[in-house]
Amino acid sequence: MKSWSLTIFSSFLIRLSLTRCDSNSNQKCFQTGGMIIPAWRVPIPDVDIILEVGTPLEIYCTLDLNHKQAENYTSLDLVFKKGDRKIDSKHITIVNSTTARLFLETSTISVQTEIFACSLTLHGLLNNNPETPQEDLICSSSVRIGSKPKNVANFKCLSHNWDVLDCWWHEPNNGIATDYSIYYSIPGDAGENQLYGCPADQSEPGHCQWTKKTSPPYKGNFEYTNFYINGSNMFGNITQKFRWHHYTHIIPAPPCNLTFLRTTSHSVCLQWDDASSKNASLTNLPYLYLIKYKRPKSKSWNVIYFHSKDIEKENDRVQVNITGIKYPNMEYKFHVYVKFDVSKKNPWSKAASVVVKTSACAPYRSPKTDPGGFEVFAKYSNHRNAIVYWKQIPNEEHNGDNFLYRIIVFENDEKVNITPTSMNNFSATFSNLSFNAYKFYIRSVNAIGSAPRSSIVYVPKQNDILPRPNPNYTRFDGTDVYEIKVRSGLLEFKHTFYQIQVTNFTLFWCESNHSDPYPCRNVFNWITLPVNNIISHNFAFKHNVTLNQHMGYQFAVSTNSLNSSSGMHWIIFTGIYNQVTKIQNVWIQQVGSSFVDIHWKLEFANWVRGFKGYKISYCPVNENQHDCVESTEKRHTYHADENTSDLNFTHLMPNTTYKMAVAIWTDELLGPWSEWMYPRTKNAP
Repeated sequence: MKSWSLTIFSSFLIRLSLTRCDSNSNQKCFQTGGMIIPAWRVPIPDVDIILEVGTPLEIYCTLDLNHKQAENYTSLDLVFKKGDRKIDSKHITIVNSTTARLFLETSTISVQTEIFACSLTLHGLLNNNPETPQEDLICSSSVRIGSKPKNVANFKCLSHNWDVLDCWWHEPNNGIATDYSIYYSIPGDAGENQLYGCPADQSEPGHCQWTKKTSPPYKGNFEYTNFYINGSNMFGNITQKFRWHHYTHIIPAPPCNLTFLRTTSHSVCLQWDDASSKNASLTNLPYLYLIKYKRPKSKSWNVIYFHSKDIEKENDRVQVNITGIKYPNMEYKFHVYVKFDVSKKNPWSKAASVVVKTSACAPYRSPKTDPGGFEVFAKYSNHRNAIVYWKQIPNEEHNGDNFLYRIIVFENDEKVNITPTSMNNFSATFSNLSFNAYKFYIRSVNAIGSAPRSSIVYVPKQNDILPRPNPNYTRFDGTDVYEIKVRSGLLEFKHTFYQIQVTNFTLFWCESNHSDPYPCRNVFNWITLPVNNIISHNFAFKHNVTLNQHMGYQFAVSTNSLNSSSGMHWIIFTGIYNQVTKIQNVWIQQVGSSFVDIHWKLEFANWVRGFKGYKISYCPVNENQHDCVESTEKRHTYHADENTSDLNFTHLMPNTTYKMAVAIWTDELLGPWSEWMYPRTKNAP
């Protein structure tokens, strides 16, 4: 049991001192220098007392009656504090008139380190404020509670290809300084009792690392290793032993010299050095291999596992043939990982990587076509122009370099030498066609060869082409759903010699950012829609298409029978929902000497949120310039509601050039102005 004895002194009133009762004491007393302190504000001192958990704390505080001023005080005037709070009197015993005793079980100390103090309650002339008793600190010291070393937790070790060994563990908290050290020995070794400690320059709390160059070095050519962790502090020592299986905790190096041996259009044979041939310890130790591969722009990996017993070896080289690869003439990135079969729970090695391109081959197919996939866009007295469409082959299916579409044309079933006047990835334009029937054979071709079969677009005789459908569409406000309708009056047509029955319709669409018809520059899509058996609301079909509302789209519809089609009829550009764009269709209808009549057309005004109408601006401009004349203080601006599509400006000056434009007006903003027009009024009559 440990105790203190406190004796009062002062340079002018009180003397403060502390002595330790037992002979081994080396405690310090922190004094105030005779100053009277009204509140606790003594700095936290160094540790004075260290107690083992379960050992009680006992402190004695004693007045020094050799000083005259102490005659007016007794041990009843002594106060014990823990931190800045007084300790309950139940823990304090008055030993005699000069000495008080504090006794605490360590279980009452809530933290591992506490500050304890003994103070004297002043009275009489020493108390400057009789209404608020003051205290003078006699002595303070800290008490730390600790325990014998505890076992470490989460011990683990990993070997990095027999070159580096790392071990980690968690050291438990203790109230006192505790040192942990790690050692290992080799079971069955001639020097099994030899302990190898942690290299001095590689040791840190909770971690140690050995390499082949450290002292002591990493000895990895053994299946088992014994690890010992010693914990030591002033209350005792502890040793833990861990038997560690080497092979189950090794992360091998990635496969060396990874390359490919051969390729086909759908397979790649990879090869790399056999690791077991480089390390005698690995002989007959089975491996697991993980191979991942993907195209550079793909987000998902193809994953394959191999066992070393199932793969071929040739001249210490591992060979694995990866089959079932989807695309020919395509670069694939391969990652190869390895681990030991006995260490399935441990991480894989780092990846060895290689990029391999599969072999090219001829295209597998020609593009898909539709009976309505054509458009006669100009008809003259003795010839016509037409565009034929197909669904383009994705880039990954080109199968080889120099991919293109080859078109062969037959007129009335006879081959003719006609070439397109223009062509892109999904359409070809032909000019000066006769009114006869045409078949366009479209075939995919690359540097290796051509697809086995062609696709066909049939353009009927001009007199056999069905009337164009008259579709309309609706876009539901704030959604990405389009509703396309075709009227039921198109279900049956009278031909000169026979009756034509409509069998289906085709709805075409593509993304577009342009208001002119058919400016598609990317993937062309369509869907075939059967005729409704029951006609309701006078519509032959009604179909909803869900698309990205942040894009503009072009739509087209064709009417099809068993032997003919109308070809495609384009619906004007849909626009982008809630995007206030520039009005494209603005024109000057009429000009007089004192007026200008301006017209405009906006097809998708109902898709602009908060649409209120239009603003129309005009001003006279200087000759040969496009700026308003300086005498015009401001530009004239007129408002028009959403139902207005023209405006007549009157009282204008004759023989004067004006600058005019129209913009969309919403609740929140004014859209961009249309292209400026510069009409000039006529001379006055």
